[in-house]
Amino acid sequence: MAVGPDRAVSRRGGGWTAAAFAAALASTAEVGTTEASGTVAPLSSVVRTADRSVIPEGMSALGTGFFIAPDRILTSAHVLAGCGVFVVASPIMGVMPAAVVRREVTRDSAVLSVDRSSPFFLARAPTTPRRQGQSLRVFGFPEKGSAGSPPVSYPAWYESDLADRNGIPVIAVRAAIPPGVSGAPVLDSTDAVVGVIVGRLDSDPQNVIALSTEGLSPKTVKDFASAPAAQQPKANRATFLRSGEPQNAVVQIRCR
Repeated sequence: MAVGPDRAVSRRGGGWTAAAFAAALASTAEVGTTEASGTVAPLSSVVRTADRSVIPEGMSALGTGFFIAPDRILTSAHVLAGCGVFVVASPIMGVMPAAVVRREVTRDSAVLSVDRSSPFFLARAPTTPRRQGQSLRVFGFPEKGSAGSPPVSYPAWYESDLADRNGIPVIAVRAAIPPGVSGAPVLDSTDAVVGVIVGRLDSDPQNVIALSTEGLSPKTVKDFASAPAAQQPKANRATFLRSGEPQNAVVQIRCR
């Protein structure tokens, strides 16, 4: 059962500027095959594998994250593996230094803080049953994207609710996403977050695994800013989401 980090690796150059975000090498993530019990390999194994990897000299790790409050960004823990310096880039807000608030290996989740205030941030989706084939979408920064470009929207479809071997809730999603999109939000039809991309099943690269928002720790749930409930009509949430523009809350993460 292969397990590996699903983040891109890019050459550094010219300092921490959006122009320096050039894509190069990448690795492919796998979270193992689904077992009869409906479980997948522990999310912690993805993080530990990434922690053992070495970022080559002159290179940086790339991933995706998204604002959950004006100064808080949620991503996957394995995106930050082996790094001590963190920067996030937003097509709306530019390039900003970031600091790690929390890195939870068991859940493959992490929260970063920035010293600027984003007018765009995403809400958690309410806990409601989902049907197989339900339409979702993922916003992320592919490793070969152009510097300064907005995040790419990838169509996705809900497959099933699962859990890793430690009992952490995850969801299986059908989507064709490239390296660099780890840490990206999985959104429902109301643009609320249902999960965070962490990897893929080794049985099929389009079988993507996301940490369910139901699997977030209580501390991370509290980091989501107070905002109108996700189940309310989009018009009532426009003050923090700018209805129909969730991509403005998504950032590229670069670390070394």
